[in-house]
Amino acid sequence: MRWQDLIREARRRITGPRGQAQIARRRAVSDAYYALFHCVTSTASERWIGDNPLGPPLAERLERWFQHGQLKKVALWGLEHPQPRNSAPLKPAVLELLTDSSTRPPTSLLTPDARLALQAIKDLQEARHRADYDRSPQVNFTHTEAATLIEQARDGCDAIRRMRRTAIGRVLLVLMLVGDQAAPAR
Repeated sequence: MRWQDLIREARRRITGPRGQAQIARRRAVSDAYYALFHCVTSTASERWIGDNPLGPPLAERLERWFQHGQLKKVALWGLEHPQPRNSAPLKPAVLELLTDSSTRPPTSLLTPDARLALQAIKDLQEARHRADYDRSPQVNFTHTEAATLIEQARDGCDAIRRMRRTAIGRVLLVLMLVGDQAAPAR
């Protein structure tokens, strides 16, 4: 399924039948997150595999390697850069990839599109967890909140598609797949 189809489905679901609106909104929020997740995985695999005749089967296999937790970890690294507070500390080699050390003080290399995409990943993943797993009566999604999250997912996908053309965007896509596992120890 394409990420655009999931966005369309989320928009369609947002208004459920009478008495079922909350269930429909929860599904819509979950669909919006999965649209964003599939946008990341398909964008990365397209970027890395290209138009190779073996592309579709290779792309499908590569897309299965992505992990939800790793995406959120990278989102937190980028959003909290240069000193992550709510995530594992950055290895120095990863920090170097995300930082322009020619400036004083060193500054982040993240573009506005990268920040928009990372914020969408963080927000949508948290909302999806609430939608899919938190059944307490206090956790409800208003129509406006669900619609806003769907549009944030769409905007995040647009940003991901643009940032894949940039060096920092390609670095972030690699980090979303492998994390800091491949970074040299210092």
